[in-house]
Amino acid sequence: MGADEVKYWIGFSLIPGIGRAKFSLLENYFGDLGRAWHASINELKTAGLDAKSAESILTNRPRISLDAELEKLERYKVKAITWNDPAYPSRLKQIDDCPPLIYIRGSLSPED
Repeated sequence: MGADEVKYWIGFSLIPGIGRAKFSLLENYFGDLGRAWHASINELKTAGLDAKSAESILTNRPRISLDAELEKLERYKVKAITWNDPAYPSRLKQIDDCPPLIYIRGSLSPED
């Protein structure tokens, strides 16, 4: 997954009330989070989000600079890994409420 897609995962992770279940819902409905990021309130509700979550996205979306978030990661040599990335730790995926996005500085070992 490229930086263009990962930035939307980062953006949604910064929005209050958007956790694992809502990430999954958005990803399943829209196919990719880029489409979900640009969705209207009606599209978000049609995807299955409650009104409060949809409003939270619309309220917070303009306040988040996706490119600035990516620049911060690059500056501090941090990598964002989504649960769809082969580098996502398999043991972490076994948790029922695994985080959709993790941040890594350095490298992961197979035991991780």
